[in-house]
Amino acid sequence: MARYNMRRSMKPSPERFAALQGAARAARAAWEGYKRTLDRRYQSACYAPRVKVRKLEVLTRARARAEQRFYVYLKAISPRDWDRGFPCSWLIDGLGYADAITRDALSVVPPLAFQWTVEDQRPLIGRIAS
Repeated sequence: MARYNMRRSMKPSPERFAALQGAARAARAAWEGYKRTLDRRYQSACYAPRVKVRKLEVLTRARARAEQRFYVYLKAISPRDWDRGFPCSWLIDGLGYADAITRDALSVVPPLAFQWTVEDQRPLIGRIAS
């Protein structure tokens, strides 16, 4: 996958954060909906005609590009390391702008990533704000 090069300003902006997060959500929803349709119709997307599989591949690339744009922006504006310890789907669905840009305690308890424990994640999030 090609790296996304963001040339615009990397200043924190709630509108831009929400737009990139929404674009990633929309791309994932389009991919999931089409894959679900193929799975229902052909029992699995791998049994679908080649033209339909190609469309699924196009949607897969679009989803990856949208998610990459969001992650590059998140990494640029956030003082935290979101690369490990947090599920990718939660970053797109549940992370708020205020939590993304703060060094203080998070206002929510993020779900654990695969094979992580609360003790593993605690140094990454600090105290949870009450």
